[in-house]
Amino acid sequence: MERRTFSNDELQQCWSLWRKGFGFSDIVKALNSKPGTIFGLVQIHGGYTPPERSRSRRHLSLSEREGVSRGYTSEFNYLRLCCCQGSFKTVR
Repeated sequence: MERRTFSNDELQQCWSLWRKGFGFSDIVKALNSKPGTIFGLVQIHGGYTPPERSRSRRHLSLSEREGVSRGYTSEFNYLRLCCCQGSFKTVR
């Protein structure tokens, strides 16, 4: 059985309709989905719109990860990599 995944636009539409007071059947028709899928989505979040996802400040940025990756392939010392990037974040 294939699991239904929603795009960001579909999720926004779902939560917008839910906040306006539309029922499960109305949201199902608008998103062309199954009732259990919408019910599960709303149930997981307790009926509240989930906060927008964002990356933690503690994690390496894309460019930092790329630099570490390139450093590993060229056999640089990890500490030297961090010093070059001005970052002493840990990578595991």
